[in-house]
Amino acid sequence: MAAAANDSLITLWRVTDGEQVATLTGHTGPVKAVLFDAGGDLTSSGPDPRVIRWDLDPDQVIARLSAR
Repeated sequence: MAAAANDSLITLWRVTDGEQVATLTGHTGPVKAVLFDAGGDLTSSGPDPRVIRWDLDPDQVIARLSAR
């Protein structure tokens, strides 16, 4: 499960036991949307000019798109 807020962080929890497993950083402002795709990747966006696609390893961002 993923949750995001105005602090620019995305927090991931394991659903089976509620344990927090990762905190993702990469946005420069609030994160307004998170989406898991069918392959298990996570995409996040907000009012900063970034859409980030994560492979759920917080040390490896697999793609960054800029709206600039």
